[in-house]
Amino acid sequence: MPLRAFTVWPRLLACCLALLVVSSARAQTPSQPIFGPVSFKLPNSQTFDFSRTFSPTPSTTGPHLLRVNLSPPNSLKSLSVTLNNTQILSLANFAGGVTQVDRSIVIQANNTLTGSIRGAPGTVVTVTVFATPKLPQPTALTPNPLSLSLGTNGTLNATLSPSPTATGSLGLTSSNTAVATVPASISFAAGQTSVPIPVTSQGTGTAVMTASANGASASATVNVTNAAPLIFGQSPKDVTLPGGSLPQISAQYSSAGSSIDPNSVRLRLNNQDVTADSTVVASAAFYQVTQPLPVGVHSVSLTVANVGGLSTTRSWSFTIDDPAPNFHSESPRNVFLADRQPRIRVLLSGFNIALSSVRITLDGTDVTALAQVATDRIVFDPPTPLSDGTHTVNVTATDGRGMSGGKQWGFTVELPPPPTTADGVRTPRTVTPELTVLP
Repeated sequence: MPLRAFTVWPRLLACCLALLVVSSARAQTPSQPIFGPVSFKLPNSQTFDFSRTFSPTPSTTGPHLLRVNLSPPNSLKSLSVTLNNTQILSLANFAGGVTQVDRSIVIQANNTLTGSIRGAPGTVVTVTVFATPKLPQPTALTPNPLSLSLGTNGTLNATLSPSPTATGSLGLTSSNTAVATVPASISFAAGQTSVPIPVTSQGTGTAVMTASANGASASATVNVTNAAPLIFGQSPKDVTLPGGSLPQISAQYSSAGSSIDPNSVRLRLNNQDVTADSTVVASAAFYQVTQPLPVGVHSVSLTVANVGGLSTTRSWSFTIDDPAPNFHSESPRNVFLADRQPRIRVLLSGFNIALSSVRITLDGTDVTALAQVATDRIVFDPPTPLSDGTHTVNVTATDGRGMSGGKQWGFTVELPPPPTTADGVRTPRTVTPELTVLP
């Protein structure tokens, strides 16, 4: 073999070594070189065998860094390299078009690089061995275990030590890509000691994720436990409906990372299965009530399962009530007022109240035309001052079924009497009324 080939091959070997480290990290700034830099060109496209020895000076203790630079593009076709009779590189280490690789190596007093390589003629390879600080290595992968629901993503965090002084990358693998996957590699920056690693669930089961760099690795288990379906958007729920209502009962559902089994859907009203009379689609179920429900509380339950067999049941209720119009929260009521034009106000509840039926009288006089009338309240502001004495308010309303309701209350317009002493004698005093403005 020509001597030139022997000169090329050790450098190429170093290049291969460097490319092997691409699965690790280029993450420390090297110090002085102890071998090289040595550059060479591949003379042709044939496979070359090589063997080269080197011996560092006794003062250069480890650790050591092998750095290999390739002139772009990376055109290697085959590669096998050994250091001191141990294979350290193969063609797979050069995947991805990498042109610079750092490799943490352990050297002896006398070292031999051997191997064979094939690539495009003219490729320039530069090899250097440095004495360097310890390269960063992954020491932990957390959380361990990481739990995901099918169809969701998560994050593992790799801890690096020592802190990198240059950019680098971690090699990542999954023991079961049918369960969860990670990128082939992920980069980190100088000074970054925690590296987030995205994890994507693919199917139910367990997989082990491993992060590697500079001859060390850390692993964590990822568990994917298929999520049960989610039921939401129930209607009607926690409401009161008027007598005679024909509500549509419905709910929506979904299942992360899976699909709903339509044959599993069961909709029940008051413990009666109404599924056969319901509309069931991939994401919801609907049941239209066709006969008026009796007054009282009505219960609904819905059960759905996904194709994985996990099921969810949700129950809810609504009320049918038939009350007559009801007046409440009236004011002013049973008080003495100094204000001779107080705002008179009362709230109204009920169903289908006819506004034309609402009436308010003050001291027997119908003042509805001067009041603000709505389906939920009546407000009346007297246009002129009221006389001293007790005044009576009366309100009535009728709903669409002809059911009526009403209320009557009173208040007094005058200053309250002064307090009395212990012997029953009234104490004359000047009273400054406190006025309250009603909304």
